[in-house]
Amino acid sequence: MNAERTDLPHPPENATGPARSDPSDSTVEPAADSAVGTTVEGVATAGVLAEAESVVETAVEKLAEPAAPRTPRIAVVTGAGSGIGRAVALELLAAGWSVALAGRRAETLEETASLASARGGATLCVRTDVARPEDVAALFAAVRERFGRLDLLFNNAGTFGPGGVPVEEVPYDAWRHVVDTNLNGAFLCAQAPSGR
Repeated sequence: MNAERTDLPHPPENATGPARSDPSDSTVEPAADSAVGTTVEGVATAGVLAEAESVVETAVEKLAEPAAPRTPRIAVVTGAGSGIGRAVALELLAAGWSVALAGRRAETLEETASLASARGGATLCVRTDVARPEDVAALFAAVRERFGRLDLLFNNAGTFGPGGVPVEEVPYDAWRHVVDTNLNGAFLCAQAPSGR
């Protein structure tokens, strides 16, 4: 049965372009309202990006709010040896968090910890390959032992695999490594705090 819903409000004629009387018409026209921003293929990119940036800024501000001295907050940051993971770990430490730094290379975790020493907060470096269930279990056991609980998991570890290689030439082992790290690793870390 293909009944038309009459209880839904109809947008004004000028809200997103002309009203469509033919539902099979799949053309998308740019929004007429300049406050929405520029359009690419009918998608209001500037407005969406500005909104996303605002949401991210608010989330970072909330996370960066200092905790009361009697209740330090505890975070695990995977992929903390470089890039986004390192930057997030350093910001959390500067905001007074205690942070478990997890990653595959112990030397880069130690570099992050040394950068963090001037920012305050306690660090715990745990060499972890998130694709290995036993490494993930050991990470969260170390966090429980050292800090007693976990308030935040920044599930960041990831890999790109071989760059510049057409998909038909990517070796299965390389593909499997990407999936094990990016997908299975995120799953294992999300599940581990519950003790499973």
